[in-house]
Amino acid sequence: MTADHRKAVLTFYFNHLEQRGYQPERKPDDYRFPTSVADPVPLRHAAWMCVQALGMVHAGDIEKADRWLGHIQGLLWFGQQFTIEEERGHSRPPGREKSSV
Repeated sequence: MTADHRKAVLTFYFNHLEQRGYQPERKPDDYRFPTSVADPVPLRHAAWMCVQALGMVHAGDIEKADRWLGHIQGLLWFGQQFTIEEERGHSRPPGREKSSV
């Protein structure tokens, strides 16, 4: 995944969340676990993480940005925003065929 592709995926996720009303917000320090997929905190936190991860990509901290991207994708899956197969497609380079694995 190139830096430009990472930026595009993170921007896509941020815009997706923002369009659905999830404004970026760092999760509260005392927040434990979501009790349902309707809990808005994980998706607001995912939007905040997108902004932070974009900064990491700009700064060249690709390893950390990739870890955050994986966590963001987990939150989006939990929040029923995308399936894992859809997220795999988001992570594939443009024009690359699906893996047969």
